Amino acid sequence: MTAPPFVIFGLPRSRTAWLTQWLRLASGGARIGHDLAIEADTIDGWLENVYRRVRGTCETGAVEAWPILRQAIPDCRIVTVHRDVTDVAGALLLAGAPAPMDDLNRRAMALQELSEQPGVVSISFAGLADPRLCADLQEHCLSVPFNWQAWRCMETCNVQVDMPTRLARLAERADAIAALKAEIAERLVTPRPFVTVGEERWVDVADACEALGRVHHVEATENREGQFKLNREAMDTLNRNGMMRAFIARVNSEVAGYCAWTHHISIDADMLPTMLQGAFYIAPQFAGHRLGIRLLRVSRETLSADGYKVLKPHHTMHGRGCRAGALYRYLGAEESSREYIWRI
Repeated sequence: MTAPPFVIFGLPRSRTAWLTQWLRLASGGARIGHDLAIEADTIDGWLENVYRRVRGTCETGAVEAWPILRQAIPDCRIVTVHRDVTDVAGALLLAGAPAPMDDLNRRAMALQELSEQPGVVSISFAGLADPRLCADLQEHCLSVPFNWQAWRCMETCNVQVDMPTRLARLAERADAIAALKAEIAERLVTPRPFVTVGEERWVDVADACEALGRVHHVEATENREGQFKLNREAMDTLNRNGMMRAFIARVNSEVAGYCAWTHHISIDADMLPTMLQGAFYIAPQFAGHRLGIRLLRVSRETLSADGYKVLKPHHTMHGRGCRAGALYRYLGAEESSREYIWRI
């Protein structure tokens, strides 16, 4: 199973750049970010990066968003690194960067508040020199035993942010960062769910999809095709052979819908690379998030990038399936066939 992402929060000049490099090495080269919030235009954009695009990230300016992160990705592994604010300010000034004390004190208070939450691992700046504490930190973040070789390789390395480049980028992104801070403040007062859609490994979502499939089966068939019984063996075989792809919609990490595709093999034509749509369903309680159209668009973008030229969606004639044809046509699909059941 894929381990959940991690986020390490700390103040600037707290060895977060070193942590990024060390954990990247300890993980065998996984993609680990550093200050992703600087490049994010929205809080959902930052959360999307954390959830889908990196193994984890080290952040020096985003700690005040921790309540949003914990709601959006409840199983996210979190670490806080604590350094005296006066020392942080001195290190910033020495590096040629401003040291806004009000901002640093506010972030330090948020770090302390977060460190008191259940499941959070906290470590002092000085503690980063202790391999025993770093072993706990690494195992918490990566869910793998301590990589002693990686630690020995990195323990004496002095990893520094290119401060002139960083300051220039902060200046370029000043308006976007101000807007992001305003959005964080607004969402702390008025929370809203984090909605994300993307391809996921079948092994990671099989149980959740089967549970949702029981509800889907009743709506899609009105119990005219027997009781629900997912053939997990067949699904696992298709997955192992690279014949099936699963696209998942989540709301605050809960599986809210799915769209499966299987590779189509024609026995009577030299077809363009084609995928057949399998199960496509959104749980009714999540209907207001437009997850169906997002699942289809992400499916098309991803499968197109992988060389597929044709997608063949379908729909049932029961429940909300009756309306799916209009959605397909809206997205540019053309009706090509009709299927019938002839009971004997």
